[in-house]
Amino acid sequence: VLTYHDSCNPSRAAGMGGYPGGQFEIPRAIIRSVCNNFVEMHPDTTHGQTFCCGGGGGLLTDELMQVRIAGMKPRMQALNQVMKEKGVTHMASICAICKSQFTGVMPHYDMDPYMIVGVHQLVNNAILLGTKD
Repeated sequence: VLTYHDSCNPSRAAGMGGYPGGQFEIPRAIIRSVCNNFVEMHPDTTHGQTFCCGGGGGLLTDELMQVRIAGMKPRMQALNQVMKEKGVTHMASICAICKSQFTGVMPHYDMDPYMIVGVHQLVNNAILLGTKD
């Protein structure tokens, strides 16, 4: 069961795909095409209301780990909610900074760092090479 983290930079951009809101719709359309069980986090925590992962803005260094842990708390609360309510086991992101941040900090929240996946990884996993189906 997969949910999606709207990363800050793409979420603040306008017109991915050449139209307003594309930065929200396109990643979700890709996810739905390769994932059998996608659920959204609470609407107050997604799209334009997304939470920062806590690792952007030059914070992605081990010396700032306590700041990174604190910065990620709102997203971890939203993720924890859908884990409990909807059985979420994985969270996808399109941002390499977010993926690195989540992988490094999730253990501090007693969460599996391997539950964060990239959207590109989901697409790669869905490709069947050498088949005619």
